[in-house]
Amino acid sequence: METLAEAIGPTARKYGIEFQSCCENYDLTAFGIHQGGCIDLSMIEKVRHQNIFIFQHIDVII
Repeated sequence: METLAEAIGPTARKYGIEFQSCCENYDLTAFGIHQGGCIDLSMIEKVRHQNIFIFQHIDVII
C-alpha cells in the first residue's frame, strides 16, 4: 500500500490533483493522500450545489 502511495502521492501533487483514499485504515497523509469515504456529504453538496440538512433523529435526508 505504501509503495503505491509513494508513486501516486507525488504524481498527483505534481499535476495539482487532490488524491483521497476510500475508507482505508491506512494513514497515507505522509504521501499527500488524505483519508476519506467513497462519497461523503461534502461531495454530494458540491454536486447538488446546495447544502444538505440531515435530521438524524428521524432518519430524514433533505
